[in-house]
Amino acid sequence: MKKLVLLALVLAAGVAFWKSRGPGSQDDLSEFQARLDAAERSYQSAGRAAGLSGMDTSAEAASAAAEVEQVERELRERARTASPDVKVRIDQLLARASAIESKLR
Repeated sequence: MKKLVLLALVLAAGVAFWKSRGPGSQDDLSEFQARLDAAERSYQSAGRAAGLSGMDTSAEAASAAAEVEQVERELRERARTASPDVKVRIDQLLARASAIESKLR
């Protein structure tokens, strides 16, 4: 009987952990935020390098644009099954991605 109670407690703790850290959690969305930040920094540094040295940095800019588009696709996919509070955060990230994308064009 003690083993059964212990097993139930372990399973309950596992479910609680998965709910708090599972797919669509706020921590998971911070990865998307970091990817958007990195793409924006990459584009800005490519622009600075082109301005300072006159080098062709169109490949770096295209890479940054592709990353932003990939993040947007993944966020839209994630929004389909997300809870309402997570959808609010996803919408904020999608707005930020659109703003970055408009800078890239």
